[in-house]
Amino acid sequence: MYDLPPSIKITTPPSNGVASVVQVRDHPAYPKTSHLYKCNERMIPMTAVKYQPNPGFTGTDHLGLQTNFTGSLRSPDKTEIAVEVTP
Repeated sequence: MYDLPPSIKITTPPSNGVASVVQVRDHPAYPKTSHLYKCNERMIPMTAVKYQPNPGFTGTDHLGLQTNFTGSLRSPDKTEIAVEVTP
């Protein structure tokens, strides 16, 4: 279990907008079947990615992310995110 939110780095910026990494406080969303469900009542620090499309853009945009958990011995995770922008 990690006490800090993961670090997130944008490795490939979106082509049709702007993305940024922000620190927020929010409620977790554990399912009712989880032993951690009661934790949903508390606000915790989280890392989020904020996306703003370019004016007039609609369609699918992509960005690459790398996440790394503090204290983890694993290699950072890399993923590509597809963002659907509707009018």
